[in-house]
Amino acid sequence: MRGKFQIHQFEPTIYPRKLWVVKGGSFKDIERAFYIEECKELEDMLKSCKAIAFRASMKYDGRLGVVVYLNHKMSVMDIAHEALHASSFILSDVGVKADFFNDEAQAYLVGFSADCINQVVTGRFRE
Repeated sequence: MRGKFQIHQFEPTIYPRKLWVVKGGSFKDIERAFYIEECKELEDMLKSCKAIAFRASMKYDGRLGVVVYLNHKMSVMDIAHEALHASSFILSDVGVKADFFNDEAQAYLVGFSADCINQVVTGRFRE
């Protein structure tokens, strides 16, 4: 899934983070747009993964968030997988601990993240 490098930004409303769903381009494009902590490990993982989620900040304005980079075609299972990673990063960053008996915050954020990823995968965006 090379193609044109695209960054789609989403706002998880109550959380002070951004969700960027990125597709196309190369690792160099990602490095030009975002500050990333584990660059070498991430570059290696991108070679073998369908998609990957990681913490980042936008270079042009410093906003913090999570990038979900789509490297191949995505199934519903793949979308759910990356949505869970994205929600875990955001919740961890804002100090919310996972709790099996009180998981509404995580359920909301997983659903939100999956919907955002699906919008990019299908090309059907909500206004």
